[in-house]
Amino acid sequence: MLLVTPREVCNPGEPRFSAERPTRASDIVGTYRILTAHRARPLGTFYSDTEFDLTRLERLKPAIVEIGRARIHPDYGGGTVRAYLRLGAWIGGEPAWGPDFNTVDLFVFLPIARVEARYV
Repeated sequence: MLLVTPREVCNPGEPRFSAERPTRASDIVGTYRILTAHRARPLGTFYSDTEFDLTRLERLKPAIVEIGRARIHPDYGGGTVRAYLRLGAWIGGEPAWGPDFNTVDLFVFLPIARVEARYV
């Protein structure tokens, strides 16, 4: 079980959260950037829009929160996608190569209404 807590990491003022082991809170196992529609506006777009065709989600964008730039400790990363699916997420198509960060990007769509109350 992991504990998710807000944290300022990397860019000052850029909201992020970290996942920590509750028995040893100093052991951060992952960090994620949180980008709301309001914060994406000055950037011109969500990062996902540069990697994937999200035109079908246009009407939902004011309510979307993009969680990206994930950094997962290698000991914990193997089950990340399975964990999203267990929460009720959908995989939004084929992965994309992210040359800016030398990573494979995967669009995962998780409507909060599908998440069990104990995880919210």
